[in-house]
Amino acid sequence: MKYLNRMTSWIIKNKSLLVSVLLLTMTIAVFGPIELYFTNCEEFWFGGKDIGLVTIILASCCFIVFVVIGFLLRERTREIYSGFIFAFGIALYIQGNFANINYGTLNGESIDWSVYSVYAILDTAGWILLIGIIVLLWFRKRNLFYKVQCIGALWIITIQVVTLIILLITTDASKIEKSEYYLSNERIYEVSSEENIIIFVLDTFDDMYFQEIIEKEPEKYKTIFTDFTHFNNASAGGWMTKLGMPAIITGEHYPGEITYSEYIRQAFNEDKLYSTLQEQNYDVCIYSNSLFVPNDSAQLVNNQVSTGYTVSSYPQLAQKYLSLTLYKYMPHILKKYFWIYTGEFEQYKTGNSAETYAINDGAYFLGLKENGLSINQNQNVFRLIHLNGVHVPYTKDEYAQPAKPKDTSAVIQGKGALYIVENYIKKMKELGIYDAATIVIMADHGTSAASTLGAHGILLMKEKHHRGEYRESSAPVSYYDLHATLFHALGIETEAPTLGEISNSARERYVYGYEVDDDGKTTAVEYVIDGNLNFDNALRKTGIVLQLDAMKEYYEYGENLTFGGNNTVQPYVRKGISFIDTLEYLWTDDKECEFEFKLKTKPKKNLLVTLDIMTVYTDNGPQKVIIYANDVEHVRKTLSSGEKLQFLVPGTLIKDDKTLTLRLELPNAASPAEYSEGNSDLRMLSLALRGLQIDETDD
Repeated sequence: MKYLNRMTSWIIKNKSLLVSVLLLTMTIAVFGPIELYFTNCEEFWFGGKDIGLVTIILASCCFIVFVVIGFLLRERTREIYSGFIFAFGIALYIQGNFANINYGTLNGESIDWSVYSVYAILDTAGWILLIGIIVLLWFRKRNLFYKVQCIGALWIITIQVVTLIILLITTDASKIEKSEYYLSNERIYEVSSEENIIIFVLDTFDDMYFQEIIEKEPEKYKTIFTDFTHFNNASAGGWMTKLGMPAIITGEHYPGEITYSEYIRQAFNEDKLYSTLQEQNYDVCIYSNSLFVPNDSAQLVNNQVSTGYTVSSYPQLAQKYLSLTLYKYMPHILKKYFWIYTGEFEQYKTGNSAETYAINDGAYFLGLKENGLSINQNQNVFRLIHLNGVHVPYTKDEYAQPAKPKDTSAVIQGKGALYIVENYIKKMKELGIYDAATIVIMADHGTSAASTLGAHGILLMKEKHHRGEYRESSAPVSYYDLHATLFHALGIETEAPTLGEISNSARERYVYGYEVDDDGKTTAVEYVIDGNLNFDNALRKTGIVLQLDAMKEYYEYGENLTFGGNNTVQPYVRKGISFIDTLEYLWTDDKECEFEFKLKTKPKKNLLVTLDIMTVYTDNGPQKVIIYANDVEHVRKTLSSGEKLQFLVPGTLIKDDKTLTLRLELPNAASPAEYSEGNSDLRMLSLALRGLQIDETDD
């Protein structure tokens, strides 16, 4: 009790010191770091919980250090110290929130501090004046100073707390969650000693390629696929991959009126296949693009992994983050001592060791040959393995070995994909697990070069415990029939017929084409299949057109638009972008491409546009790029490799409709089919784009 009374007496006696230290701590160790993070959370790899721990470390150290220093000083010196801490805290708050100018992004490029000489004088004078007034008040009106000190400190702290509460309420939680998921390649060569369901998805493998292969070498391939049924009239769920893969994984087509990501989540959750597999003790792994599996589905798909980035050293991260905070809050003349490159935070990142699955036939086949198949004695196994198949470019021979484009073709590469499957089946037979396995060989879709536009995908299937000669079926089956067949393999009967139960009689099937309308919006166009896909004119549009991603109401400054399979740029594309899926980028397709943005607000000054070009097509030489913003030329450049192009757009070009149109003229765009023998890619390629961002700037 005696010590508690002493502590209480000391706190009351030194309340001015404590509120001053609390103000300083709140500004540079709590409000500063959290406000900085919430307003820039998309720029950091670490999450809200991490910044919370960093704040606790900073605040604890800051408060303890400054209070201990004050405690060690004599009473008179402590009062002067307290006044200085208060003045310094006020100046930091004003500098960080009201007096800074735009120094540009912290992207590692050094800042030329000499160009800010006038601002340096004004900013320094402001600091001297403010601190001088507070010090003068302490000497001349001490009682008034103590009142101003307590009330002023508590008032600013209250403002900071209220601001943080508002930020917490208004910030999208997903942006600070930092939960990213991917499909790893874990256990990709693992099979069960009991029951297996194996699905090979050979990208773009049109059935016409398989028919040509088996027609030329019937005995060979009928022997390889003994026990299999070839469904020579099978229809895919949709083309391109973005519509084809969900049909296989979920059995559901895009319904319209919701975003693509909502469709994936909704379809995946409504489909009970994966929960049934888990109930029957299956280890479920899908090896494809993570775009086709909803985030946070690891309870159903066992190789879905959170990036799981963790901080290797919170004290070191806190120290580096304090430098970033002080860079914002310190006076101009001291900022250069706290300048950092934000990429330095990467050194404190550790992550999950599981390697992301990448569609790479060569790497997969090499691993299969070197590792073989391992046995899981405890679980059944479900594997969906997405391979490149017959997707361009053609780089494999019939034994799945690297080949020059002139030495291969779609059919030859198709043989190579089947050779990989053949080796997988052989290894299953060697392990004695082939007979009890259900094996499906299919594509995500066919080729757009065929008369069926991509609707006619390859489909072969062996049911478990089925023995017999290779057989052909012309039944009008669809990839949407796959799930009923898989449920049947699990011993569960559904109202829908299995692939083997569908007769040769007429039957309507639906398939969805991936198209871009005249307004540049991405659509899913519905087709009905009236007859056999081996005959012309089998497809007919129903008139139903579903917009995959509705045009956003506006573009918000600073949003980084991504390209690739899981892109966010689609709503802004008017023309000239090829949406053939890749993981990280998309090619321009034509000698001109165009983007249109409805801006949330007219820019107060100017706009800085950043175009991230991963690489360029150079088979015909360097690529000339001319960029127009609202029909005014801003860039004229010749590129031989990828780079980040940045250019300024005057705010005066943005009219009252708040529209910005970016048009890229690409006069050297060329087709790989023209320059690479054996390559059937007819697109007019120029730039492989990875990102696009528009920022307001004072420059």
